[in-house]
Amino acid sequence: MRSRTTDLTPLQLTVVMHIANGMTLKEIANRLDLSMTYIQRNADTAREKKNARSLPQLVSIMIASGKLEWKGDKREIRSQDQQDQDSALLPSDAPV
Repeated sequence: MRSRTTDLTPLQLTVVMHIANGMTLKEIANRLDLSMTYIQRNADTAREKKNARSLPQLVSIMIASGKLEWKGDKREIRSQDQQDQDSALLPSDAPV
């Protein structure tokens, strides 16, 4: 039996970051040019990996663990692991 890692993928962390910043799953899907179903599945998998009962609890867990933190003067929550995960996930010619 294969053990399942509790670390989030870069996409899962990006989804959680956007949720923390108040975006809906539909807005996240549109921003990342991915299907709503795919974003929902990644959010659910992230929630399960961290044993969170809800998405707000998942955000709290990720902030408490130091994986997400306030960055800059805009009071946005950003990932500590990568400067801009959105850019890494989007094609190089995609508008941001």
